[in-house]
Amino acid sequence: MDKPKIEAEDYDNVSYPLVELDWSLNECISPVLYTMKERLKHHLLQLIYVLAYLKSELARILYSH
Repeated sequence: MDKPKIEAEDYDNVSYPLVELDWSLNECISPVLYTMKERLKHHLLQLIYVLAYLKSELARILYSH
């Protein structure tokens, strides 16, 4: 969400309709709300982990030959 802080009403307005949808579809939807700042931080951490993994895989491939 593009706001500084997630508030209780955000769960009522955004998350709860998705929970109602999962009941009607007989599926399990577990919405998680993030502020934009939290999401960008999370996305950046994922990118760092992927890059570290790729670096280790590249080193493994290069040194195995």
